[in-house]
Amino acid sequence: MIDTDPVTDGTAAVEGRESPLYRLPRNMVFSGTITAATLALAKSVVDSYVTWTKERSNRFGKASADHYQLGALGAASADIDASVLVLFNDLEWAWDEVAAGRQISYSDRARIRRNQVRASTRAVNAADSVFRISGGSQLQSSLPMQRRWRDAQAAMHHVQNLEGPIYYAYGMDLFGHPLEKSPVKI
Repeated sequence: MIDTDPVTDGTAAVEGRESPLYRLPRNMVFSGTITAATLALAKSVVDSYVTWTKERSNRFGKASADHYQLGALGAASADIDASVLVLFNDLEWAWDEVAAGRQISYSDRARIRRNQVRASTRAVNAADSVFRISGGSQLQSSLPMQRRWRDAQAAMHHVQNLEGPIYYAYGMDLFGHPLEKSPVKI
């Protein structure tokens, strides 16, 4: 379903709202804020992991020198950084398009939403990977890493982070199939 409301599709010129911000598709911007929050939560899990790991040791020595720990940390950090870059790149591209007076097509909105839900999933999976190796003591709800991990999990339950419907809409559009009955707003 393509949103045709001028307030949300960026076609209406409203006095006092000349900024390109007001011409960006509402659902793309709203979902982008959910994605940004999800990425921040995932990053906070990794940051908590780093703080915890600096002081942690096990029977093999310092956790901060363990190749399994460092491998998981490197991959998780790269995935979160990549997710942030994709989010910012897409929003910057969309801003430039509307600033130049162009509309954001349904296909571009579907691509951006596809990237947003994938970025959220990739980042939270990255946070999961370091949480899993942080040790059983981190399961205590009073510890920052556990609380942040739980919040990142909760963020994935927001409707804007549900992958299936977005991937469906993207694929239907990519192959030129009609979307009249699609429950997805892009």
